[in-house]
Amino acid sequence: MFIHMRNKAASLLTGSPDRLFTRPRGQQERCACAYPAGRILTRMMQALTTALLFAVIILLTTPAITQAAEIINSAWLYGNSQLLSQSSVTVSTVQRTAATIELFNYYPAAGGESINVNITGQSPSGSETGPFVPLPVVSPFGSTTPFDLSNPLTLNPTAVFHVGEPLFLRTTDGDQNLDPTLAETIVVTVTSAETGDREVLLLIETGSDSGIFSGYLGTTAAPAGSDNGLLSLIANGTLTASYYDSDDGSDSTTAAALVDPFGLVFDSTTGQPIDGVTVTLVDAASGLPATVMGDDGVSSYPSSVISGATTTDSSGHTYTPPVGGYRFPLIASGDYRLEITPPEGYRAPSIVPTALIQMLPGAPFSIESGSRGGNFAVNPGPTIQIDIPIDSGPGATGLWVKKETNKSRAAIGDFVA
Repeated sequence: MFIHMRNKAASLLTGSPDRLFTRPRGQQERCACAYPAGRILTRMMQALTTALLFAVIILLTTPAITQAAEIINSAWLYGNSQLLSQSSVTVSTVQRTAATIELFNYYPAAGGESINVNITGQSPSGSETGPFVPLPVVSPFGSTTPFDLSNPLTLNPTAVFHVGEPLFLRTTDGDQNLDPTLAETIVVTVTSAETGDREVLLLIETGSDSGIFSGYLGTTAAPAGSDNGLLSLIANGTLTASYYDSDDGSDSTTAAALVDPFGLVFDSTTGQPIDGVTVTLVDAASGLPATVMGDDGVSSYPSSVISGATTTDSSGHTYTPPVGGYRFPLIASGDYRLEITPPEGYRAPSIVPTALIQMLPGAPFSIESGSRGGNFAVNPGPTIQIDIPIDSGPGATGLWVKKETNKSRAAIGDFVA
């Protein structure tokens, strides 16, 4: 119908005057001038009306098009052989979080933290992209029975480790919890600067929606190459655990710990280490010399040592400290104190304020209650590092002079109070 009318309108609008005024079939030809003026006008009005009607129909049946129309968030989905149109799209973004990493040791005592630990992966090639193989489950120090990872372990944050004890790690990074239904993984690297050992670990999320990743690594005193699943350590060394968020180049974190640190006996006025000082470890409860074990946890070790001197345990293993150094490898948890016998010309405990000591060459020093003969607590594992200042000069004879004034300037003859 529309096509017919369009064609008719076209012929009416574009036809020649001859066609408009052609005689009907079977009639004699007349001159166009013979038609009355009113009749001609009527035909013209009919043609115009038809054209206007056609234009209205076209406008009503053609969709309106707005210039610079904009469609926002449009998506086309093909499913089940149907074409679906979605006008709104939901986009989820990951909120970046700062990562943290912590070091723990086994702590089978009250006050420890209960932590889920999963099987840990290790990269034999040293590549942070793997492949990774499962590490054997570690055992408590001095035991051959592996931990039961089906239950949480009681662990304690620490900055001191003993060679041979297992190392536990915990990394928290919320933006790596991408799938709340899946326990995901991250990569952590553990190194020893002194031995050059390096181990690449794969830590598994403690739960399917926790953002917390935990793992373990065995340590050894035996010289070992990297990437064998055991971290080789030495006494008075360090270890460092590092994590880098591969999805966020600005997010990285490290944690470091001392390994079987030596305490240091030093001059409280110069900061220089001092050899020849006798250090005795005493059980605070009984007042008797403490029971000390060697690195193997079995051999007995002297409760009195001399700073800077080599010490031998009952198995024949020797311990050689640095200048001014001393060490008690392993002792039971409890309260202890140190008794100091200084050489001639020195006195202990020091009476020099800690703030002044920390300004000396060699600072910072590990100064605490035990540094001045006070009691200190030891948790299971290696003893904490305690540095011991001793006084020389006037302080060694018990004479100490301190002067203060109420004036910052004075002239000869002025009275100074």
